[in-house]
Amino acid sequence: MNRNSLSTSQELRKGDFLMSENGEYKACFQNDGNFVIYKWPTSEEIWASNTKGSQAYRLILQDDSNLVMRDNNNKSIWHSGTWTNRHSNQVRLTLTNYGQLVLDTDGKINWIELRKGEFLMSENGQFKAWFKNDGNFVIYKWPSLEEIWASDTNGEHAYRLILQDDSNLVIYDNKNSPIWHSNTWTNRHSDHVRLTLTNYGQLVLDTAGKTAWTAGQ
Repeated sequence: MNRNSLSTSQELRKGDFLMSENGEYKACFQNDGNFVIYKWPTSEEIWASNTKGSQAYRLILQDDSNLVMRDNNNKSIWHSGTWTNRHSNQVRLTLTNYGQLVLDTDGKINWIELRKGEFLMSENGQFKAWFKNDGNFVIYKWPSLEEIWASDTNGEHAYRLILQDDSNLVIYDNKNSPIWHSNTWTNRHSDHVRLTLTNYGQLVLDTAGKTAWTAGQ
């Protein structure tokens, strides 16, 4: 029986996978050590952990909210960077019907890091916020590819886009230097920070339910 999620302390071994409920996406922990999301059944690659050729042995969802890939000596090879000092038995990793892996703790989403090629999709499937391979973060009308908004960071060596617990959305290069940010940082750290792509093509960043930043139409 296919499953679309992992719960606290559950793990994938090589050859295991998650399947979205609609059967259109598959997240495979491959025998080569890579963890890959595919459009299914076309096998179009959407995202990968880039751990091919490593000694990866298992992928475990820990109770500290971190998704970790370990070798057979229990050494960490890759992780989602979402660990906290608080332990919970309500951690979940879900492969959505839009091909996204979403990690949440106690119902609060805490993995909103995008790497090049990754994207957020609105629930109605009509808008796509895409962190492109050229380093630009763009909201498109989908599937017409009409551009609505962009960070204008193409060619800036962008590497990752992360929603921080200080309420700032930041694009970093591979040396961890900031290239762009939403200018919403605060001195208060929160586990209630959320970034949503709405059904109207807006990116909305909110902290504890209060809107801090919007972009798009």
